[in-house]
Amino acid sequence: MADPARTDFSVDLVRTEPGICVVTVSGALDISTEGRVRAFLAAAIATPGTALVVVDVDRVTFVGVSGLRAVLDARAKAAERGIAVELVGDQPIVRRLLDVVAAHGTGPGQLPLHPDICSARRRLASSL
Repeated sequence: MADPARTDFSVDLVRTEPGICVVTVSGALDISTEGRVRAFLAAAIATPGTALVVVDVDRVTFVGVSGLRAVLDARAKAAERGIAVELVGDQPIVRRLLDVVAAHGTGPGQLPLHPDICSARRRLASSL
């Protein structure tokens, strides 16, 4: 179900196939939207049978530190339940933030950005 609270922002959760939930974020992922993103990520993690949560950031126009923190926090909570959280999308704004964060030791090695869902699914399969 999409979140229409901001006209330039939306977040949606879809179970695309057994074991995979996709949280799609559009617009700015920042302090004003991170609470809604956290709620959708928590719902995806709580969905019975979930092995992989894909965060589709292909339509994200801005990522603030609080938005990135929401994804990192969800990834840590999911890992406690044996669930992988992976980013998907090809937005330069997202890649730049991940590169900056990587310079401080918490970057793409821990939170890779995949070009598509198939790539994220392959990474999950190779880690099993």
